[in-house]
Amino acid sequence: ADVVKNIELKYTIGSLEPVVETMALPNDGLGYNASLSGTISQLTYPTPSLNGIDITVEVTKVNGQPNKSPYAKASAKLTIIPEGKGYRRNAVIEEFTSTKCGYCPQGIVTMEYIRENYPDGGLIPVAVHGNNMGTDPMTAQSFSQVENNFANGYPSAVMNRQYRVFPYPASSVINLYNALSEVPALASVEATANIDPENENRLVFHTTTQFSFDYTDAAYRYTLAFAITEDNVGPYLQHNYFAGTDEDMGGWQNMAEDASTIYNDVARQYATNHGITGSIPATVVAGEKYDFEYKMNMVSAIKDTDNIHGVVYIINKATGVVENVTSVKKVGGTSGIEDIDAAANNAPVEYYNLQGVRVANPANGLYIRRQGSTATKVLIR
Repeated sequence: ADVVKNIELKYTIGSLEPVVETMALPNDGLGYNASLSGTISQLTYPTPSLNGIDITVEVTKVNGQPNKSPYAKASAKLTIIPEGKGYRRNAVIEEFTSTKCGYCPQGIVTMEYIRENYPDGGLIPVAVHGNNMGTDPMTAQSFSQVENNFANGYPSAVMNRQYRVFPYPASSVINLYNALSEVPALASVEATANIDPENENRLVFHTTTQFSFDYTDAAYRYTLAFAITEDNVGPYLQHNYFAGTDEDMGGWQNMAEDASTIYNDVARQYATNHGITGSIPATVVAGEKYDFEYKMNMVSAIKDTDNIHGVVYIINKATGVVENVTSVKKVGGTSGIEDIDAAANNAPVEYYNLQGVRVANPANGLYIRRQGSTATKVLIR
């Protein structure tokens, strides 16, 4: 009934004494049916623990009064990483979308925001197109189990296959990413991706993994999974419920109800839901580097290998959670553009805004110029 201005938290880690702290809520507090996320930081424990230490968090008071809610307490288990041994945690947001979904421009706006503002690969966008609302030409069947496990309608999204988040506004996604990125990862993965010189339809990944713990059963606990995304796909018609509305939706309010659209970060291929056998050695030593090569035969849906990215996931086999992830731009090999004949140079020129929406008469600003299979960013003055 009342706006929540502050809460008192009591949290207990393992056998340590409980800690009580008061947390003031930002802005004007928390109103009816509203939500927010907060962070308890600087938590430490005297010894590392891979298998989990119990933590209990309880909201003991609300606005200084005892909290009588039966849902005041939550418990979980924490992995305690050795001091100085954690790794930078990247995150992947897999957004579930469809060309037939009129609300999906919301997700497109957020995914384009991520592309523009997180080019360092800390937050990796993957757009998984589904067929549940009707035929979508960008559906990848290899992602169907990921969609079945995590999609909650269209648009919806999951981060690191652990936290479901609605993909609009972008701030809700970024807040979750910021919280995750503050927590060290127990493993890291680096990768390169190259076209196989012996087969232009095959992508070769070279990966290097490291772990914070010694394991004699690492292959039992973890595996690598591989995916390919493609940019500059289309144009296809995107259904758009925001056409003609007063809502600021990244320009979609000015587009047609079915808008010609270029799509980025399109999930083309995933291998596999159970990971790749042998991608993680059985025994690992903390801090040591372990290399692996994986050759992935590319599906015919991929139109231009100059526009693809490889995504490499470290998957926790017990939980399905993405422990860490990296994205790499394909390098080397034969480009699909190199095989275009001269007639492509005479193809009509099309312009798109940075959300991938086609613009018939571009005014001053930054646009994507597309001619045939070539897409470049241009500034129109």
